[in-house]
Amino acid sequence: MGASPRTSRVRNANLRCEPLFAQENARFAVILRCCVGRRSRFAVGRDSQWEEIRSGKRFAVGRDSQWEESKVVDGRKGLGVGMEVREITEGFGSIMVLVPHEDDEILMCAGIMENAVKHGVELTVVMATNGDYGSSDGADGRARLRETLAGLKVLGVPEDRAVFLGYADTGMPEEDSFLFGLYHEADGEKVHPSHCGVSTYGLPEKEEFHKENYGEHGRYTRNGFRGDLKEVITKYRPRHIFTTAEEDTHGDHSGLFLFVRDVLEECEGEGYRPKLYCGIVHSRAGDENWPRRGTEMPVFDSPEVLADGMGGEKSPDGKADKVLGNLKWENRIVFPVPDSMRGKPLDENKKAAALAKHVTALKPDAVDFLYAFVKEEEIFWEIEEMRESDERQ
Repeated sequence: MGASPRTSRVRNANLRCEPLFAQENARFAVILRCCVGRRSRFAVGRDSQWEEIRSGKRFAVGRDSQWEESKVVDGRKGLGVGMEVREITEGFGSIMVLVPHEDDEILMCAGIMENAVKHGVELTVVMATNGDYGSSDGADGRARLRETLAGLKVLGVPEDRAVFLGYADTGMPEEDSFLFGLYHEADGEKVHPSHCGVSTYGLPEKEEFHKENYGEHGRYTRNGFRGDLKEVITKYRPRHIFTTAEEDTHGDHSGLFLFVRDVLEECEGEGYRPKLYCGIVHSRAGDENWPRRGTEMPVFDSPEVLADGMGGEKSPDGKADKVLGNLKWENRIVFPVPDSMRGKPLDENKKAAALAKHVTALKPDAVDFLYAFVKEEEIFWEIEEMRESDERQ
């Protein structure tokens, strides 16, 4: 997620700021109070409704997120909606979290990452861009890289498991997006300049991937990005890759998916095929509508049920079935978050604590949206056929 482009999509935030206390925790406390003003509204699933989901008794469905009874086959597949629950435990296999911007890794995968650390699962976290939209000298980008390291530290992820590719962030719409534009560039060697320059950068204390491997900064070209992306994937060879979806409305998010898909197609021809999962941060229902806010929503509901009357795309028969594009809500895979992120108010919730490190992204009109991802689950779709992205189920 880029900083300013995302916030422009969040409307009617209606926020209040009440500093709670000073010194070291003041920043986190102000962020918490900015969301809704009352701590009680931050409680995520105080009744531990996920316990009923995990035991096979319930799952969340419907426009009003009503809980309905269901059975689960082997504790994993919910009958009726097709939802599958997977746990990150020992033996799951190595994981790469590969995201466009600093904070996307927390929004989508904080629980997955902490569970990986807890169970000794090898984890690599890759940031494709520096999230430096609106910065002219790279200062914001470097700040965001350090914020990522701080957020990962909260989850127990060592700094050496983070990798910075160091590319640019130039806007959210496809016509402004760096990665979307780079993907569709016909000339693979054409440099795409940003407001910060024409080449990759990292931190003085932690260089970006290209500089670390080649002793020089990489140019902002299509071939350069694809080459770095393939090299980082094949260097670590994860069994599972978690990234953003083509259906995400941020151009960097959809563009990154397209690059990852193409690289993995090439890798498959070379005998390497990891499992690929994609998730959505910016849905077509609009950031102001999804994820749904409020303590009554400890789990995600479908963006489709929010689309009617809220600007979502509709099919000719009037049904809001294009909000997820080729993805199907009933085929989502649910990853329950660990206990440190369930049944707690935000000031005791570890996912919220990790997100609070991303001060640059937490602008007043984005706070409510960002903290809406603090739920008792994280959701993805597994992409089984790389070139069936136009036919995905």
